[in-house]
Amino acid sequence: MQNTLMKYCRISHGLSAASVAPKLGVDACSYKALECGEILMTPEQAKKLGRLYGIRSEYFYQEALQTDLLLAKITLIKILQNKIKELQAKLGA
Repeated sequence: MQNTLMKYCRISHGLSAASVAPKLGVDACSYKALECGEILMTPEQAKKLGRLYGIRSEYFYQEALQTDLLLAKITLIKILQNKIKELQAKLGA
């Protein structure tokens, strides 16, 4: 699940992931993982993005937290669905 604000700002400013990554103190692979929501952004990285794009850093950090929460909920739902299927199979349903 992508951090759409990060991606929108980067693209609208005509920047590549590889050019933004060093500004956050990460390599391009880590930047892409941040933008895709695979790893959680730190408050310091949010501040750097805020300065880079002239946007309040809280916007970046809050979106990262919301993305992380949604990914966690999706994962939990999948686990619970599998558990339900296992229990139904045991009960012969």
